[in-house]
Amino acid sequence: MKNIEKFFLRTTQILIFVIPFLSLYISRTMFFPYITGRNFAFRILVEIALVFWGGLIAFDRKYLPKLSPIVIAICVFLVVVGAADLLGADPYNSFWSRYERMEGYLMILHLAAYFFLLISVFRTKKEWTLFFHAFLIAGVSSGIYGLLQKAGKFQSIQGADRIDGTIGNPTYLAAYLLFMLGIALFYMVRMRSWGARIAYGALGVFFLVVIYFTASRGPILALLLSVALFPLVYLFIGRKRD
Repeated sequence: MKNIEKFFLRTTQILIFVIPFLSLYISRTMFFPYITGRNFAFRILVEIALVFWGGLIAFDRKYLPKLSPIVIAICVFLVVVGAADLLGADPYNSFWSRYERMEGYLMILHLAAYFFLLISVFRTKKEWTLFFHAFLIAGVSSGIYGLLQKAGKFQSIQGADRIDGTIGNPTYLAAYLLFMLGIALFYMVRMRSWGARIAYGALGVFFLVVIYFTASRGPILALLLSVALFPLVYLFIGRKRD
């Protein structure tokens, strides 16, 4: 029984580890190739993972998510948004969305399921570290693709002046890389080795360069504001926890 439980756990984790790399997947045979394919893949991976997660719960209830303020907040959010979609002007599109966006309540449900999977099957610091580094690897790959667009090796949808990487939209690429920048800076601060700090700092500089070449004012402005506001937030909140 332990072997079966371990198989279910590892399979669920592997399916989750694939998800960060969906940002590199471009389904060129579908309508809206930067949107539909990776969204279908995300939903399929989450749904398969849910099946194995259900098996884990059958073995041991420790794999159920623990009640916490963020879990309660997400559950309340699902109820409120679900009611709003049901009572809205177009409940059908509010639930299913369209191929051009692939959002809607169905996507919100999958994102919530993804969150519950993460907090249930990742139970050690090492697992979380590997998971976040999977995002960094995917982010670097997408960024390199974007720089190759800038060099003229690949075509950008927006033309040579703005790169969009494997994301397909300069603004989305910049917003995506802001998260990668945050992860890189997080590990730069936490590392004790100066070599590791320099490596993560170099990653941060790389993401900043790619964000600059997207020529997306919104994400760049958000980055500048966050740099200005973070010291204030740390001053009033972070220091109290140290």
